Amino acid sequence: MMRALACGIAALVALLPLAGSAQPSLLTLHVGLSIDDDATSVIYAERAGLFRRAGLHVVFERGGSGAALSAAVLAGRYDIGKSGLVALFDAHLQNAPLVMIAPAGVYDRSAPYGEMVVARDSPIRSAAELDGKRIGAPGAQSLIAVVTSAWVDANGGDSKTLRFVETPLAAGEQAIVTRRVDAALMVNPPMAAALAHRSVRILGPAMDAVGPRYLFSAWFTSNAWADAHRDVVRRFAAIVSRAAAYTNAHPQETAAMLSAETGIPSAIIRRMTRVTNGRRLTVDQIQPLLDLSIRYGLIPHGFFARDLIYRG
Repeated sequence: MMRALACGIAALVALLPLAGSAQPSLLTLHVGLSIDDDATSVIYAERAGLFRRAGLHVVFERGGSGAALSAAVLAGRYDIGKSGLVALFDAHLQNAPLVMIAPAGVYDRSAPYGEMVVARDSPIRSAAELDGKRIGAPGAQSLIAVVTSAWVDANGGDSKTLRFVETPLAAGEQAIVTRRVDAALMVNPPMAAALAHRSVRILGPAMDAVGPRYLFSAWFTSNAWADAHRDVVRRFAAIVSRAAAYTNAHPQETAAMLSAETGIPSAIIRRMTRVTNGRRLTVDQIQPLLDLSIRYGLIPHGFFARDLIYRG
């Protein structure tokens, strides 16, 4: 009986709109993001009414890259954004007053949600065999390129021989199938869809090169906005943590929700490895990616990771 009731509630939550009409008593937050699995916690929080019960009306707007979202937050177009950490590292070193207020995606080696993939009929069988090959990445200085380089170097290859071909993350399968690239680091859900199409196969867990567990994306805002809305920041972070506890423990129940946002069939999402959504910002989870970014020249020098976390 209780199980049936829980399933019924979950079904009703899945039918709630992503962002309903604002009530007069609610504070509206404009949040810019890309719809990936690392956004599941906040999407669930909105659909389940967690934000509304905390007096917040969250309006999600699909944005572009982390750099574009950072610029939009600084310009006041969005109150809060979601970005990969490397874009936030770069912004910090350019003295942009941005601060992280809540974690988004955490990579866990025990449940890799991103892998290096090659064509199903590719003769490449190891990281060392990628020497001299064309690798799909958003850019030669992107996080994906750095992670790939570190993984190849750690497994008998020479990253200096790699040839990176500009390829958006979502276009990895097409680039491999059309032979534009020999390999690409893909993440779920696009990777799960490509594996279901039987067009690619997994070569290895390239994201392991950073470390066993680390934060790779976060929710952020400008320092000035955070100072002016400290209570809102606290409420937002608390809701993200509460929602992440649920979504991490209920991947099957949130599959339909993610399917509706990405267009990837629920059946594929139910079978794939899901992202761990973070619950608390900690320096030790930021440091591995910061160290690798310095080591491979993605950023010119280091800084204290704690300086990126809002302390207001």
